[in-house]
Amino acid sequence: MQMKILSRGPLGSLFSLLAMVSLSLSVSTIAHASESSAPASETKVTLDEIVGEGERTETDKADELITNRMLRASAGSLSTWSVSTTWGYLGSSVKNPFDPVRPNIRGAAGTADMHRATGDIALRRRLSAVDSLSLGAGLGMFAPFHGSVDFDSYDMPEDTLNRLRDNHAENAQKLSVNDPYLSYTRLARLGNVQSVSSATLYAFTNSYTRGTLGGVASLSLGQTFMTDTPVTGLSFGVSFSAGSSLYSKDDTDLLGSQTRYSLGVFPVAEYVINDTFNLRTLIGQIYQQTRAEQDPWRFKNQKMYQSVGLGISVTRDIYLYPNVQFIPREISADQTNVGISATINL
Repeated sequence: MQMKILSRGPLGSLFSLLAMVSLSLSVSTIAHASESSAPASETKVTLDEIVGEGERTETDKADELITNRMLRASAGSLSTWSVSTTWGYLGSSVKNPFDPVRPNIRGAAGTADMHRATGDIALRRRLSAVDSLSLGAGLGMFAPFHGSVDFDSYDMPEDTLNRLRDNHAENAQKLSVNDPYLSYTRLARLGNVQSVSSATLYAFTNSYTRGTLGGVASLSLGQTFMTDTPVTGLSFGVSFSAGSSLYSKDDTDLLGSQTRYSLGVFPVAEYVINDTFNLRTLIGQIYQQTRAEQDPWRFKNQKMYQSVGLGISVTRDIYLYPNVQFIPREISADQTNVGISATINL
């Protein structure tokens, strides 16, 4: 389904939702945090033993600004230097969680449609109590539990099956280190609203995006707002994302899989059970414009999805999030994906 950004319909409904969220922010200072998406999992390892004792701010301003458990863990180590790694597992459906093919429930362009393990590793420099810079690269492994797959047994379009075959033959059970990036993050607080802003520049090197689609680089911007309400145990927020990518290949048959621009909106709610556990749900709406689209103001919306999971705050620096993702209007066991993310700071 395609639409003008200013048109009514699903996008108009989304803007209405955002208007209500924004009104809640202004009246009761309530706001969110993202996943593209969501969002992942982080491990921060300090370099104290390598470069000497890590420096920490005398007053922990970062923890004063950011009090939400998930955001605080994701903000990273308080050391001046650290190594940051992120990990996640994107499994298949609830019906068959270890199947090699992962249902593309959102209808995303160019999606690999295979279960996979993901992560990244980065050198992180804390520039101040609220600013940090990271230089890293992505990690990934497609079909880590399946060396061979009978793709003929799947009811999918032939071009999708051919893409899966090629991807599996080249990448299955192989650890790849790709897509180096430079990322800047800033923490802030607006009254009772916690804020995390980020800008990330990627250089594509993975075989599918770079080799098949001709991807060169992308710029991604993110803005997250979140607020805690200790008396009720509830937290609310919203996250926004925007991205743009460049490509070197102009083949007509590739244009429909090459994402030129993407926009995302992710309202979220949490309920604290105790000091360790909290329930978390996120709704994600992503809009894409591929290079096949001639109208610069026309975007194609992916299906609105929802994730529901259990947040586990092991310590301030360790946060786990096992969850399921589904389309609210199309809930079924074979169209509900499983996954897990973790944030670990050492």
